[in-house]
Order: sequence, then structure tokens, then C-alpha cells
Amino acid sequence: MKQPAKILAPTDFSSFSRIGVCYALTLAKAIGADVLVYHSVDFEDPIDYEDLMKVGNETSASEDGNVSVLLRRFKTAFDHYGEARATRSYYAPVASVKVAKVALAQFLQRNFSEFLSGLNISQLIELGRAQQKIVEAAKKHSADLIVMSTHGRSGLAHVRGSVTEHVIRNAPCPVVAIGPKSAEKMQARLAAA
Repeated sequence: MKQPAKILAPTDFSSFSRIGVCYALTLAKAIGADVLVYHSVDFEDPIDYEDLMKVGNETSASEDGNVSVLLRRFKTAFDHYGEARATRSYYAPVASVKVAKVALAQFLQRNFSEFLSGLNISQLIELGRAQQKIVEAAKKHSADLIVMSTHGRSGLAHVRGSVTEHVIRNAPCPVVAIGPKSAEKMQARLAAA
């Protein structure tokens, strides 16, 4: 069996997925692999990216002035047209993907700054359902391994089946799934370090 050269590390920015990304980066550092940190913007399960980017009372999205403008336009469309039409509007995907890119960069900087200079880490944001897009990204980017947590933002597996379960069943490569107990152990190690 060949050693993984490219690891896909999906995240939904939750503390559980942070542990999955940490495992991926730690493994990549040990074996010299590249890492693709991946996030899917899913309108059926929205994330408040603006809230994720808040540092104190400030929002760091000002790095890209267009992000706040697009976000305001999306919110206006949402308020005016309702969820169904707003998510189909031009501004929804553009605003969400742009804001998610800023949020992902901040997520990596805040949580994994020690890894950023020593590894080849790529970031990718795409629009679509996480379980499908993760599998597609693994195929498209020739991932040798996917490392992800078993739980996401809610902390619970979805009634219709978890994202991780779908990825394990359909991935073109092996999947390492980090459960809550392993995540707790890893968090304790990180806090002690």
C-alpha cells in the first residue's frame, strides 16, 4: 500500500471538524503529504459565516470589501424574496462562497497557524451538498485519503444519515473517521501542548 500523498480534510468549522482537520494536518506533517482543506456551502444547512468571522466585536471580513457588500445584498434578497428565491439568486452563491473563503482562511489561521508554514495546504470552497461534494472533491483532486470527524456542527448524526457515513460509502479512497471520544482525547492533548 502506498503512503498518502494528498489528504482531503473537510470542515464545517465546528469544534468536531476542527479535530478532524488537526488529525489530517498532523498526519500530513508526519508523512510529508499535501492537504486540501475543504468546505461545502450548503443552502439546505446554512452556516452564519459572518458570526464565524467575528473577533471580539469586529468583523474581519473587511479584508475584502466586496464580501460585506455581497452579504448585505444576499440578506436583502433573503428578507425581500424569502429563502427559496434568495438562495437561487445570483448574490446568494457568490456572497456565501466569498464569505466562506474568508471564514476558512481565518479558521486555519486561528486554529492551525503552527502548520501553515511547514505544510503544503490548499483551501477549497464549493457550493453544494457536503456529502456529495466531498466525494466529488476527493475524485477531482486525486485524494489518497480523507480525514474527517464523525460529527459536525450539530454534534449529532443526521436522521437521514450522516455526511461521514455517505462519504465512507462512496469515497474513491480510504476514509479515517474521527469519533467524539477520539476528538476529546485530541482536544485534551492540544490543550496540554
